[in-house]
Amino acid sequence: MSTQILEEQVRNTERRIKTYKKLINEAEKSFRQLNAQNMQGTLIQFEDFLDSSHLYAFRNWIDGVVWDGPNVKRYWISVTLKYPYDKMPEPKGGMRLVNMGAYITYTLSTEKVPTTVDGPDDLDPITRKPKEEEVDIWLVEICVPRRFVQDAIEDEMDVEIEQEPKTEEPEEETPEEEGAAAGSELGGAGGAGGEEGGGPFEL
Repeated sequence: MSTQILEEQVRNTERRIKTYKKLINEAEKSFRQLNAQNMQGTLIQFEDFLDSSHLYAFRNWIDGVVWDGPNVKRYWISVTLKYPYDKMPEPKGGMRLVNMGAYITYTLSTEKVPTTVDGPDDLDPITRKPKEEEVDIWLVEICVPRRFVQDAIEDEMDVEIEQEPKTEEPEEETPEEEGAAAGSELGGAGGAGGEEGGGPFEL
């Protein structure tokens, strides 16, 4: 086999490898986008569940910001919400979810946030960005049975189906009904000239 043929085979192999890599990258990108959409949809349905349980009627629960999640497991879905230290959510709201079968965990933690810049001393001498300081926060993990969120999704799908325009389809007649209808067309129940037919059959 000549060197020219070998070089051509190598080039063809390299082209195929590049094509395969491109296809793999596109597939991975599509998977990441699909996964992000699924997570966003799950988070929306999780929030709908909290709303439908009237959790936001209790003090400060509405001020939560998603810190982590949704984490989807076989039977549970968990989301961790962040609250400022001075806006701890009212525990009665958490008990409402606990009574419905959920688990609530309150954790006191800290978060680094940029300081207010009033002068050069408030900037980092190297990065020239605002210096950071630690502030106290509350992390509230809400873990609910997965079926709660799935039921919300199914209810939404049922509403969408009910809102679709319905077209009435004629019901199929049984053979007995077809025979009775044919007899009626030929002069009513009494036949031609019968009492209930109203007169003889006219062509």
